[in-house]
Amino acid sequence: AANAFTIHVDESTDISKTKLLLLYTQHADCSNKVVRHMFRKVLNLQATDASAIATAITDYFELKGIEGKKLVMFTSDGAAVMLCSKNGTAVKLKEKLNAPHVIAFHCVAHFQALRVKDVCQMEKHVSFMKIEHMLNDLVGFLNTHKHKVEIKGLANIMETEYTNLEPWIAVR
Repeated sequence: AANAFTIHVDESTDISKTKLLLLYTQHADCSNKVVRHMFRKVLNLQATDASAIATAITDYFELKGIEGKKLVMFTSDGAAVMLCSKNGTAVKLKEKLNAPHVIAFHCVAHFQALRVKDVCQMEKHVSFMKIEHMLNDLVGFLNTHKHKVEIKGLANIMETEYTNLEPWIAVR
């Protein structure tokens, strides 16, 4: 059985204007050192506010017998409805699941797609320097005391080793 799991969600609207939420999970069975990646479901959403999205997710968990308390990380596209620190879906999920330990992150693939668009609009000689600085900013963000504590806590829950991230380039 999984010790912990993470979810990744991506909101979409189909051609008939139906609001959808794609739900993926990763389950970590630490005793057997196995991680399962699963596409779970395309959920139909009644509304696209944070409460409605969190309710759709928790209803699905209940239907499938998924223990919400084992959720350790929530990732999404970075939209405010998902990651707003006051009323976002991640906050609503933490409340509904009584799981304050859940860490919410902007999905790296979505973040990268946004940054690549930015880089393509820059002059060539500036873009590579900008990429290095963005990587350093990301490492700096993850190396803040608050995030280190959260990531170390996540590593502890998943019974794995925590490793410090080193800057992409050293500044003297």
